[in-house]
Amino acid sequence: MSHRFDVNQREQGLKNTLSDLALTDRELFRTQATSVLRGINRTERESLKRLETENLSAYDVLILWYDNLSPVQKTLKSKLTNKAFRSIIKNNLLLDESIVDTKIQDLIDTRLEEVLVSFLHEHYPHKSAALRYAERLLHNSDHDLNKLLSILTEFILYKIVAKENNIIVLDPHASIIKRISCRIRIAFERKKTIQNRNERLSYITRRQSTLLATNNGILAEILDKEWDLVTVISMRNQYEKRVNALPKTDNTAIKRLAIFEKITQQFRDDYIEKTASKKVSLELTRKLSEEVDTLLLKIFDLSNVQKNQLLICSKEYRELKAEHKSILVSK
Repeated sequence: MSHRFDVNQREQGLKNTLSDLALTDRELFRTQATSVLRGINRTERESLKRLETENLSAYDVLILWYDNLSPVQKTLKSKLTNKAFRSIIKNNLLLDESIVDTKIQDLIDTRLEEVLVSFLHEHYPHKSAALRYAERLLHNSDHDLNKLLSILTEFILYKIVAKENNIIVLDPHASIIKRISCRIRIAFERKKTIQNRNERLSYITRRQSTLLATNNGILAEILDKEWDLVTVISMRNQYEKRVNALPKTDNTAIKRLAIFEKITQQFRDDYIEKTASKKVSLELTRKLSEEVDTLLLKIFDLSNVQKNQLLICSKEYRELKAEHKSILVSK
């Protein structure tokens, strides 16, 4: 059975969902994929394969039916219960009341067969075996054809996503030799996945340690205090702007310190209020205040190059932390 398949907007949402699952939980994806493959047995696959031509897959046939033929068929069938249509047929064909419904049914059936034949001849070589199989298939009910299209779409999408993510999936309807071979490859893949995951976790731990040590461990101190680095850098930028606006004669250490204290006062007060217990001694509160001042001063004294490096390291650290959590969750 051919798997020629162009993912269009209709299937893109499902493909995205499957791709996300493949990335976050390979084993659940593999289990679901195996279940979907089980849904189309060997006989059914052979039947679908008979629908195909050089330029047309079984999926193509069903999509063409869904998009082009099915709407016409539904419109025709709706005429069976259309009172206005019934009246027109009765009056224009001068039909007896007793035979109107039968005559309309005959007309609709004839027209349904005509549109089906027209559809088949448009897409298949005349008198080909594939045309006969397609005709037989398309005589099934809308419900059955829609169900088949849904199953086939999932079948193909799972195969595509599995291939894109190098996930080996057991096909329950493959030969026993292929199934045995597949199980061996899956066992090897699982072993390799665990090895790669452990290596990645080890790298993340090492890299995080390196990032925390940058600029004499400032990032580690910021994270320990659970500060929002963007807020702190914003205060630093305000400080620089105010200092740069000072006349040269007023740009003294005392003036700069006064600007620092004014800009950071609210931040420092809020942090100490949140962190210090109401029963903590004045001595411990003072010590906490000094720790806050010391760290803020370290950040404010960084050069622009060091500040940018701190922001980059902080961003990488957060991303690595999220990845570490994601890896552990997907185990």
